[in-house]
Amino acid sequence: MKPIILAPLVFIASCVSGVTMDQATQSWHGSDLNQVVSKWGFPHDEKTVAGHKQYSWTKEFIPISTFVNGEPQHRFYCTRTMIVNSSGSVVGSRSAGNNCPFDASQFSKDG
Repeated sequence: MKPIILAPLVFIASCVSGVTMDQATQSWHGSDLNQVVSKWGFPHDEKTVAGHKQYSWTKEFIPISTFVNGEPQHRFYCTRTMIVNSSGSVVGSRSAGNNCPFDASQFSKDG
């Protein structure tokens, strides 16, 4: 009977011990943008705001069955944004979305 009790505890511990997306993006602060690109691939969007470049990576999924009159009713996405200074160093970051992984360690600098 003990294995039944331990299985849920192991599952819960594995969920709690992960790296959040904000922690993963913050691990890149001070790094060169080229290091981020070599791990994540090329960004999907680039813009300049207040003199800083912002580079964003977005993963999006829209289930086909959720379209009504040609418009999606459900959109699942996760966006990671790096803010870079004029010398190419990451000085800020943010993440947003309703479909970011619970354990985002694969996106961290050392993950």
